Amino acid sequence: MTTTEQDRQAIAHLVKRRRDQLVRDTRRANGWDHPGIIAALDKVQGLDLSIVTIAAMRAAADPDLDTPGAIGNPAASCYRDRLALNSHVPAERFLECSEHIGQPRDRCSFCAAERIGADGPTRPRPRTNGSTMPADLRQLIRGGGDR
Repeated sequence: MTTTEQDRQAIAHLVKRRRDQLVRDTRRANGWDHPGIIAALDKVQGLDLSIVTIAAMRAAADPDLDTPGAIGNPAASCYRDRLALNSHVPAERFLECSEHIGQPRDRCSFCAAERIGADGPTRPRPRTNGSTMPADLRQLIRGGGDR
């Protein structure tokens, strides 16, 4: 799920609060302003909401970053390092499979079952038209189908 304007405003609010707390606690970090945070978030609006949120919060907690610019750079350490400062789980583990909702990209059990020709457990519906909503439910909402 990519970020919307409302998502970016919410993330910016949280990032500003976290950064302000860091400035108060350490007295060595620079504060960030809301427009600067939004400008950085606008650069990555096509990325997954959870990835951007985690990276933005990690950047806000890093006293060595002088500006929020790292939030707008997917190559920055806040994106490629671990999810949490003391976590042993790399961020890549949490990227979702493009075909199966809720499955990790690199260990999707349904993709693995397809590779070996097994039926596997009850299959989630594959993504269609970028929506996670089942096609029959979308049809009902649009006014088609039986009532």
